Amino acid sequence: MKKTYISVDRRGSDGSFQLSIGEEDENGAGAGYRITGPKYVGDSKTILKHYITKNDVHYIRAYLRGVK
Repeated sequence: MKKTYISVDRRGSDGSFQLSIGEEDENGAGAGYRITGPKYVGDSKTILKHYITKNDVHYIRAYLRGVK
């Protein structure tokens, strides 16, 4: 079963932050989309990872409906 998450990562080369959303399978493999921050170059460390719940989805959709 795939799980969706939002993560904040810190790039090792310059310490800048990246925000992404992604999916991972039961083995931790997956892919994501960088929302903001510099391009991923393979030296980032995850600072915070939140697995999205059904309750989160309800509120996130409410905010996204307002995007023009």
